[in-house]
Amino acid sequence: MSLWIDVTSSWNWQGPAVGIIRCEVEVARRLCVRPENIRFCRFTRRAGPIVAVSQRELTERLEHRERGWPDTRRTSSRRLAARGYRKIRRLFGHGAQEAFAHPFHAGDTYLSLGMDAWDKDLRRLDDIKRAVGLRVVMTCHDLIPIRSPQWVNPIEREFIPNHTRRTVQLADTVLCNSDDTMTDVARYASEAQLTCPSLARIRLGADRLGAPETAGTAPDGVTGPFILYVSSLARRKNHETLYRAYHRMLRRPTVSLPQMIWAGKAGPDASVLLQDIQLDPVIGDRILHLGDASDDQLHWLYRNCAFTVFASLAEGWGLPVGESTAYGKLCLASDLPAVREVAADLHTYVDPWSVEQWEHALTSFVDSPIYLAARTQTVVDANWSRSWEQTVDDVLRACGYVVLMDFAEEDEAGADQ
Repeated sequence: MSLWIDVTSSWNWQGPAVGIIRCEVEVARRLCVRPENIRFCRFTRRAGPIVAVSQRELTERLEHRERGWPDTRRTSSRRLAARGYRKIRRLFGHGAQEAFAHPFHAGDTYLSLGMDAWDKDLRRLDDIKRAVGLRVVMTCHDLIPIRSPQWVNPIEREFIPNHTRRTVQLADTVLCNSDDTMTDVARYASEAQLTCPSLARIRLGADRLGAPETAGTAPDGVTGPFILYVSSLARRKNHETLYRAYHRMLRRPTVSLPQMIWAGKAGPDASVLLQDIQLDPVIGDRILHLGDASDDQLHWLYRNCAFTVFASLAEGWGLPVGESTAYGKLCLASDLPAVREVAADLHTYVDPWSVEQWEHALTSFVDSPIYLAARTQTVVDANWSRSWEQTVDDVLRACGYVVLMDFAEEDEAGADQ
């Protein structure tokens, strides 16, 4: 019996790994060296066959992920070929052979940690499950499109509820990245009058993005002391409140503020905000957006920032809060249940809706270096850590593979002797 890890999301992703992609990448990277009955697979296209991925193929993919994948950038001829293929499928349907093209066997377990809504056909996976007796383990990173639909785009509002329903019906076990998310899933199943699958809590890792002895690479545009916000730019991430707070702070006479660095891809709804900042004569170069920061650059940014911020309005977890803690940096974070789960009371929490509270909290650290140093030292002394190895152990335990880990450890111990 094999445990199959689906790497479709990270396989298709171009650029540095963030959020859900980082979770899939970091777990897959560590499982590459686990026992032989841990294997990897991917959907070849959304409604296409599922194929096995060798450890060599996966390792090469992970090593080059930051540069993107040339073979996934379709040329005009490939786009035309794909369009023709979809037309044939509409006319003649899926062939019986293709409908069940997969590498699974009876008793195997399928695990997905990625972005199932966009990369995979769960109806096909359900057919496979019924045909071969496959055990299915899925992951819910959040239910924001259902609980806070105002923060997602119309496509997600339309598509995600049905996808979530299908996930709950399909999965034997759902992994949740926080107690808050687990409560949401259980409540959703009850409200939808569905049988709730087994739920398991996994703790996401927050390792440093580079070795402690390496400095990393400074991105262009950083001019001096700075505050760091690592997050994609989307309405839900609440960069606008930080912008308003900083604008108010800069309007004070003789005020001197550090730069605020926003590191993360800009979503379609961020263009107006970025234009406002670019044209705002008060802001100047005090806010710098880095849309494609690499892990090496993020390592430098975390190491050298004065402190971090995380202003999100809705979260299933708060990975940058964990990374900030791992670097020994204080974080001003949104006062949300899931975010507080990351590092408890080590950080300062702010009402994400209040420009005034953000302005006050930022001012208290910018204007008082001694106070900031004392609070930062508390984070350093806590020596907080949560490795992705721990996440892997949580995942394998939830999948019923604790014995495999024990065998691997015994084999290593025997080899040492």
